[in-house]
Order: sequence, then C-alpha cells, then structure tokens
Amino acid sequence: MTVRQLSYDDQLTSEEARERLKEVEDEFNAVRTKYTTGLRRYQWWMSGKDQIRLSECFGVLLPLSLKRAVQNELVDSGPRYEETVHYKSSQLSIKILDILSDFSNTGTRRLGHSQPIWRD
Repeated sequence: MTVRQLSYDDQLTSEEARERLKEVEDEFNAVRTKYTTGLRRYQWWMSGKDQIRLSECFGVLLPLSLKRAVQNELVDSGPRYEETVHYKSSQLSIKILDILSDFSNTGTRRLGHSQPIWRD
C-alpha cells in the first residue's frame, strides 16, 4: 500500500483532505505495527522500503497542511482546533519523524532527551 502523492497545486475540499489524511494515517499505522509487535520492537534498522513509505507520507502531509480548505477549517475551528486536519497532520508529521529517529539507519535524530511519542 502506498499513499497517493499530493501536489501543492492540487485543490481539495475539506472532505478530500480528511480522506487523504486517513490514507496517510493508515500507511503510518501499517509501518508502525511492523516495528511494535513481538521481537521487532527491539529492531534497530528500518527497511529501506518502510523509510520510503514514511517519506511519502511526510510528502503528503506538508502540502496538505497548506491547502486552502485545511487553512479555512483551522481558522473557523475556534477551541476545537485539535479536530482539524491541520492539527492532526502536524501531529502525524511529528510521529513520523519520531519513529524514524528510533532507528540508526534513517538519518533522523531526536534532540535532547525527549521520549518517543509514536507508540501511543
């Protein structure tokens, strides 16, 4: 399974943005599950294929957060901002970087002594 790529020029409705976010969440969870079950949770190397999958997820989240419909939803959300596509995509971006930082072959490092957040 791979996520459909998203261009900065693509126009999306709020519903389409939510669908794209769901695709990325599903892809992230598929990769995360591989490394959080059984003995794999002690693995120090992430496969190149999984690194590409997460990179593609990240490549969708960045332009997604800049879409007009997503920005409008954020502005109109008021105190419900945690339910917006923008907020959820930002949190998922952090989780992707966080899982990548747990493996020595990804080139991603966690700063300081912060704890992993992707296991929640």
